Amino acid sequence: MRQETTEPEQGDLAPVRRRLLPGFALPVAGELAALCFPEPGRLLAIESEGFLSEWNLQGSGTWKSKVRLELDDSASAWCIAKDGSFVIGSSGEELARWNTANGSIEWISSAPDWITALAIDSEARHLVAGQDNGDLNLWDIATGKKLWGAQRLGPSVSVLAFSPDGRQVAFADEGCVIHVLSVFGLPGEPLELKGHKGRIVGLEWNALTGELLSASWDGTVRIWDVASRKPRMLLNDHSGPVTAMAIEPGCKSISTVDSSLQWRAWCLRTMRCLGKPVGLPAEVRNIAFAPDGTMAMGMDRSHVMFVQNGDRFDSGKFDLSDPLNVRPVICRMSGDFLLALGCHGKLASWNLKESGPVPRAFEVDGFSGRKFVSAAMDGQWLLAHESLNGGEGAAALFRLRPDGSGADRLETFQGPAGPASCMAIHSRAGWAAIGSPFVPEVWIRKIPDGTPHLIISDPFMGASVQHLAFSPDGRWLAVACIELGKRAGHLLLVDPSSGSLACRIPIGAWRIAWMPTGKELALISTDGRLLMADADGRISARYEGAESQRVIAVSGKWTVACGDDRNLRVWDSAGGNPCAAMEISSQPMAICGLDDPSRLAVLLADGGAWIIDLPTLLEGLPVA
Repeated sequence: MRQETTEPEQGDLAPVRRRLLPGFALPVAGELAALCFPEPGRLLAIESEGFLSEWNLQGSGTWKSKVRLELDDSASAWCIAKDGSFVIGSSGEELARWNTANGSIEWISSAPDWITALAIDSEARHLVAGQDNGDLNLWDIATGKKLWGAQRLGPSVSVLAFSPDGRQVAFADEGCVIHVLSVFGLPGEPLELKGHKGRIVGLEWNALTGELLSASWDGTVRIWDVASRKPRMLLNDHSGPVTAMAIEPGCKSISTVDSSLQWRAWCLRTMRCLGKPVGLPAEVRNIAFAPDGTMAMGMDRSHVMFVQNGDRFDSGKFDLSDPLNVRPVICRMSGDFLLALGCHGKLASWNLKESGPVPRAFEVDGFSGRKFVSAAMDGQWLLAHESLNGGEGAAALFRLRPDGSGADRLETFQGPAGPASCMAIHSRAGWAAIGSPFVPEVWIRKIPDGTPHLIISDPFMGASVQHLAFSPDGRWLAVACIELGKRAGHLLLVDPSSGSLACRIPIGAWRIAWMPTGKELALISTDGRLLMADADGRISARYEGAESQRVIAVSGKWTVACGDDRNLRVWDSAGGNPCAAMEISSQPMAICGLDDPSRLAVLLADGGAWIIDLPTLLEGLPVA
């Protein structure tokens, strides 16, 4: 599909109006040439224009720019010391070392030929430089003096990597051959590792096994036994050229990314891919790990995206029907902000009026990064389940800040005796509903003070609550229930003011969404079908071609749903006829309509979101 950054493409069909990036992102002015995580909470980046940027993690959980220094805009190759104390860049046939604290030059040295690649050993004692003519040169980092040179007169060097002990260096040339040679004494003839069919862009040594890993534009990652000169394993699940690779701390796994915007993690013990690939918002050029496992990705949209340690999402194992998983949600806040609770339980907000697609750091009670199990949002209010508190579901009511920067707690209260993963809020009617899949009851409280109103328990007959939704006028609360272990269940319409039952529809449902009129609602049944039910308890429509759907929303005159196949489908709500379909880059977590009924927001598994223009989608993409 056609991709778009912030504005629609002129003269072309571009249903994705905006691509909102995941949380923990930092913008930079240009493409990244090097990235380094010297320690947790400190990140260094070199932009292609020769600027050095440093950010530090604050106690509030936000990243703050510490310094931005102009070094050399003509340098074509860069590397950053492991401890972040200095950087080395090459401009043609000249090498220079800069101090990262103040940008001062510590030495300058001349090279015999144009330098194409650089690498620093783990002790920051030696620098190896690969040249356009295929030669290699070793430098003393402290003094800037050349120690030796290896004349090859072969293809240009594309990438370099020191072995963990610093005694060997591996380098790849533009002929797609990897060479390994000794650093000390006479270099002699290097070992040659052959097999790649495309440009080699990444080399990494496994400090535990001594194996060499290589990533190539041929779409493969190879793990080499250097002594035998043969690959021990070929990882070829990528559908496009591999653009970056890095070994995670502890050398237990590697992360690889490709040009088809897919991120994979591989276990180095079993050589298996850890779950299904994760979609990314842009192409990744650099990957860096902090000692605590936090990962930073440098992307070609001129930004850095963070993945916190433990937050790597396995889209192949996430089950939206599992009551113990986070229940993601996305909603339009008052003003120009979009608020989302991602599958990692963290909140992120985007300003839809700003040109940049990077989210703001979202604070709850002055702290960024607080995690939640579920949430409901309605304009100015946030209802969220924060912790289990010894087995009881604790909920809290927050007032959203007008600037979209966070929310402030108003009241914390108890709900059902179980994880409150089902929530709904209607601020105009003054209702908040809280339910748990493990307890056959729903608690209703008044807002904004959070005082208890009533508990609805009689109509449920021991069924498990799966979803709650208030009608647009707040008159009815729809409660979707299922009988655990079965596909049976029922959909209830309850008067929240009295708790009286209006009707019961004998069908189990995972998700429900009200039509704008409040007279009908769409539902995803336990067998994955998409149905329409009216307020009298009748199934009024069955949507054609709707199977195995997981998330649902109603926007204007359209009903939109998406399933595990990552195909977003649109139906005409009036007749239930399919209108359009498009493939989403990552597993959809939640969908919501915006103030403009022709626009739709889709929350993805990677934490980002798409803003989709429905009329453009209907015009350009036929039903699949």
